[in-house]
Amino acid sequence: MRIALVNALFPELGIGGSEISTFFLAKGLIGLGHDVRVLSQNVGQESVFDEFEGVSVFRLGSPAGYEPNVLAKPRLEIDALRKQQSKVAHLSQRMRGAIEDFSPDIINTAVVGNATGFWKLASDMEIPVVHTLRSYSLLCHRRMLRVDGPCDRQCLSCATNSRRSSRNHSNLVTGVIAISDHVLDVHSRSGWFSNVANRAVIANSYEPTLEHVPDKAGAYDFGYLGRIHETKGVEELLVAFIALRARGGPRRRLLIAGDGNPQYVEDLKQRFEHPDVTFAGYLDQADFFRQTRICVVPSIWFEPFGRVFAEALHHATPVLGSRRGGGAEILDENTGWLFDPDDPQDFFSALEKCIELSQDRYEHMARACLESATAYSVPAIARQYQDFYAKCLA
Repeated sequence: MRIALVNALFPELGIGGSEISTFFLAKGLIGLGHDVRVLSQNVGQESVFDEFEGVSVFRLGSPAGYEPNVLAKPRLEIDALRKQQSKVAHLSQRMRGAIEDFSPDIINTAVVGNATGFWKLASDMEIPVVHTLRSYSLLCHRRMLRVDGPCDRQCLSCATNSRRSSRNHSNLVTGVIAISDHVLDVHSRSGWFSNVANRAVIANSYEPTLEHVPDKAGAYDFGYLGRIHETKGVEELLVAFIALRARGGPRRRLLIAGDGNPQYVEDLKQRFEHPDVTFAGYLDQADFFRQTRICVVPSIWFEPFGRVFAEALHHATPVLGSRRGGGAEILDENTGWLFDPDDPQDFFSALEKCIELSQDRYEHMARACLESATAYSVPAIARQYQDFYAKCLA
């Protein structure tokens, strides 16, 4: 098959979840013998053909103000740049030439501006199109994060502001893939893809790095890896851990790895200063998991998938995770524990269960993590996409 993967950004531009997932998907499909091209945007006005680790990439140049906002320019600055431009065609129309040049058998859109325009374009060009739901961007420009907390579904305000025509255009796709049952359910309840018969839940993939359970003698008992933000539950983790240490008993240690708003991070450091808590800043996955016995994912937000869950499995690391969002779907009784992030006592009790774990049981869970991780390997996920594409083409 000739497969066009459409995502706003692609490495080395952008290193977010959608870019990494698109790269792994492209790599997996190429490994299965398919001809793959990624269609993305460039940060400048020049369009270029590129190659990233064996993946063919077309990066569409964009007028000032319409490029992907990887530099997080203020909205007012973007608006000012756009006012200086003559009328600019939608991204999908500007990408039409690149699609015609590649002549794909199927198009797979993901996190990209004007996704509905791509679906309409594919329909006009009579090319089957699949959309992968990796985020909530179709439903909410705030990623379903209100000031007073996360949303578990589309609210009335967003439903009112969403154009009915955009929801109707979602029925132009040949198939829809969601990275978790939760994400598919939220979009279905909001009226998107209501007439699309071809549906599947296919997780994000990750490249395995271990073949056996490593020795973690001397490692931190608990570790958090990711963005340090109010919605990630880091503060709640620190509260529960400090309470656990106040109870006494053998020494336990917590590693916090990641970056965030400097003021917020500094506030946490001062409020939760403790000899058994280490704020390490940025660590790559290998460094983090080598130092961590149990990975804690305490998200208050409804994570669409929670890549760190799959990363932990691949690093033979059991997970203590929030019940919210798609990450909870990854764990079972042999790979981790779940808790209610709204219940501090439930969180504390879950931490207690972890420290009461025998070494034999821990090693059993670590082996189970590695075995479970094969379901999220690059080849395994690519085969699921391949089969879904074939179903759509049929």
